[in-house]
Amino acid sequence: MDKKKKRTIIILSTLAVIVLSGIIFYTSYHKWNEATCETPKTCSICKKTDGEPLGHKWVKATCETPKTCSVCKKTDGEPLGHKWEEATCKTPRTCSVCKKTEGKPLGHEVSKWTTIKESTCSKDGLKEGTCSRCKETVSESLDKVAHTTGDWEVKTNCVISAQAVVTPGEEVQKCKSCGKELNSREYTIELTTSQRNAILKAYERVNSWHCGRDYLINELLVSDDGYPIEDATFAVDHMNVDWKEEAVKYAKENGRGESKNKLTEEMLYYGFNQEQIDKALVAVGY
Repeated sequence: MDKKKKRTIIILSTLAVIVLSGIIFYTSYHKWNEATCETPKTCSICKKTDGEPLGHKWVKATCETPKTCSVCKKTDGEPLGHKWEEATCKTPRTCSVCKKTEGKPLGHEVSKWTTIKESTCSKDGLKEGTCSRCKETVSESLDKVAHTTGDWEVKTNCVISAQAVVTPGEEVQKCKSCGKELNSREYTIELTTSQRNAILKAYERVNSWHCGRDYLINELLVSDDGYPIEDATFAVDHMNVDWKEEAVKYAKENGRGESKNKLTEEMLYYGFNQEQIDKALVAVGY
């Protein structure tokens, strides 16, 4: 056999093997697509099938959605539709199946109210009535009434120094009914000559005597110094003085050798009250 024929035979044999291999591969190998709800497992090359479709997994229809496959989401039929129950005084329009609501409750209708408790400026009142629709007894609060503003009154007195310098105080307006403070403002005073001199004398006296309020007013400023009771009282009540500390000073300066009873008697005479005396007695060891 010559070389040319031999070469031809080899080529033809090779082609035959290739073709045969392709036929075998085509007929024996598949590229499968997985089964779906409606189609079985299927070869994408030759379209051969294997088995059955999976079948739909249906979820029942609801008021707003039709019967639906949970796998492929295909639908069948129509939604059921809501079964509406009409709104009432307390509840909005409501589906009896899925409980979805629409709109708002109607609210009670009361044509005649009876006041159960009157409002004040600090507390709400109360009224009651019957709903003409549902016949239920309904109660509602009544708004507070406005405060009644009183006159200006002193909350914190002006304080006057030993040099007769005035530090402003505070005035407030309160509600006449409940006493709540409604407004406040700073206030000050213009001293008369008598008031100014009474202030200066009061500081001078208390620094020397360390006496109590009433003694300073009545015995020293009025009886000894001749000031009117009004100016003397004004001066003492506007001093920057701690009467408890004055009591302590008195006891320390005058209590040496005195019994508790005698010291107490003296301090009462000099215008100190019992609370001030008690603190002073403790300070000197009683």
